[in-house]
Amino acid sequence: MIKTIEDQINGCFEKNIARLEINEKLIFHLLPLGQSFHQEKEANSIIIYEDLWLNRREFYRSLLSNTLGINSKIHARKTKVLEVDKSLFNAFLDENHYLKSVNCKVRLGLFLEDKLVMVAGFSKPKLMYRESKKYQSSLLIRVSTLSNNTVQGGLSKLIQHFVKHYNPTDIVTYIDKDFFEGSSFLKLGFKLYQNLEPVKTWLEVAKNERFTIDQLIKSNQ
Repeated sequence: MIKTIEDQINGCFEKNIARLEINEKLIFHLLPLGQSFHQEKEANSIIIYEDLWLNRREFYRSLLSNTLGINSKIHARKTKVLEVDKSLFNAFLDENHYLKSVNCKVRLGLFLEDKLVMVAGFSKPKLMYRESKKYQSSLLIRVSTLSNNTVQGGLSKLIQHFVKHYNPTDIVTYIDKDFFEGSSFLKLGFKLYQNLEPVKTWLEVAKNERFTIDQLIKSNQ
């Protein structure tokens, strides 16, 4: 099934077809190199940029298998939460998250026996003011699961561990609406606070590499 969908997506890019509907719950908007998405995004649809499709294929395979409900299932109750050192944490993200690694002050992992199957990275609680109230707020920076696996209850278990040991007033996170609707966070009690404008990125077509404005500024310093 996954291979068939992959072949269809490859065919759409080759023929410059912008929309692929597998069924009413699985719709793709396909953007060739350098193109941006400017229309209304349908619920449950997924935006696929050609450069990410070429560079992060395993991420999309895992996203597809999760959407189709054919991921391998791991029960969080069978796992244990441990702090993860930076090198292991970053290696896991580089392998399994389409945005790859990032600096996180608190790095937690779920282990099934000795195998790392899910990670979450947080900032430490920091005093913030929001709507004239004080919060010891933490940012959930990254969540990633071992490709082609779903850890049922994993996100809840990681957040509960973080709250118990770091005692934040609240936790804030962001979702990428190109791929996700945020339903898993809403089920855990998160509330939608704000819809933000899309983050602008630049694509160096020759190298097939994306850059944010912050990365461009840093590289030119």
